Amino acid sequence: MQAQSTQRWARNANHEVLAQAFAGLDGLGEEAVEILLGLKALAPAAAGQLILAEHDFSRPLIVVKGWAARVRWLSDGRRQIFDFLLPGDALGLGRGADHRSPVAVVAITAVHLVDAQPVRQAMQQQGPARVEFIDGLDEKARLDELRLLNQIQRLGRHSAYERICHLLLDLRERCGRSDPAPTVFEMPLTQECLSDVLGLSVVHVNRVLQQLRRDRLLEIRGGFAALNDLQALQDICEFYGPTKRELGSQIRVVNGPVWAGASRS
Repeated sequence: MQAQSTQRWARNANHEVLAQAFAGLDGLGEEAVEILLGLKALAPAAAGQLILAEHDFSRPLIVVKGWAARVRWLSDGRRQIFDFLLPGDALGLGRGADHRSPVAVVAITAVHLVDAQPVRQAMQQQGPARVEFIDGLDEKARLDELRLLNQIQRLGRHSAYERICHLLLDLRERCGRSDPAPTVFEMPLTQECLSDVLGLSVVHVNRVLQQLRRDRLLEIRGGFAALNDLQALQDICEFYGPTKRELGSQIRVVNGPVWAGASRS
């Protein structure tokens, strides 16, 4: 990457998030960076707004701020959440992006998006950016598959107590921009959202969260989650995320209350 592009990239408020869409910054060259720098912001989606309807074609988008969910509603109004879209996640860019979406996408919080059509166009043309974007999206797809397997394991074999521990460890890794991921992180999900993603009643979720708080393992308040004993949480639910699999002993375990260092801005 040339010096001028490097400086423009560093000044771009969304540069880390945009790089996350392609599994990191290191593999992106000059042409790819210029394309990402030129992506245009769209009008934000309000919390609860439908971003993509089930069976619709998705325009290429990248989330730069806020949380959304991949969902499906049953005829009686029940909702199943399959996964969450966090900053750096993309829609309509992977292999098979020209197919209709099997699920809907709805904003959990206000969601800021950029139009990634120039990325899709670059992926359809010959050039270094095409290879870099495809390689990055393939790596993201591998991580998405791991998250899907984790979700199947949660729903199929975990107790309610284990499900909540496992999901929060997963979200912690996804929210982390550093190594290791933080022990306090943004977590705007309501108990209803947790219920819909974990296949539990809201009453059951509330009861388990209270028990986890009494056990001094984790606490959720003010839109943040604090994980007070990572090793204990990992042992309870046998969490194996990409960080644990690939970094192994580099994971730092922090015990004890950690609210003091949390930013609530």
